[in-house]
Amino acid sequence: MRKRLLKLIENNPNLTLENLEAILGVNKNEIAKELDKLREEEIIKGEKTVIDWSKVEDTLLKSIIMLNIRPQRDTGFDEIAKRISNLDEVESCELLSGAYDLLVIVHGESFQDIAAFVAKKLSPMDNVLTTQTCFILKTYKKDNYMFTEDDTDMRVDA
Repeated sequence: MRKRLLKLIENNPNLTLENLEAILGVNKNEIAKELDKLREEEIIKGEKTVIDWSKVEDTLLKSIIMLNIRPQRDTGFDEIAKRISNLDEVESCELLSGAYDLLVIVHGESFQDIAAFVAKKLSPMDNVLTTQTCFILKTYKKDNYMFTEDDTDMRVDA
């Protein structure tokens, strides 16, 4: 039940105990106890609302920054990832396999803000070898929610 419950609430955090009881066929008191355990064990990290920021004035700009890091003796990537994660501009920080070591999602008010963040906070850090920054221009789908309703192909015919 645990894995199915987690999938259900991940995709729709607004499900009530009654909804979950009907879907899972498990008493809502058991579900409530399980949810409490999942929060206590820090498996459930929080609940969030998905917002289409493109429809809000004064939207923050987001970028994806991929980094190559020199791992540290005894801690590998963990210490530098923790330092980066603690920076206010950082929304998420994840360890990767492949050509880059870390993927960091950052927000700022402008391209200049993000450029300054990379130049003044990330690049000077010990063990940061290289960075590559990509700006998010438009969101089509996020957290299983579609953000576009117009399926018109905007490509220009060659």
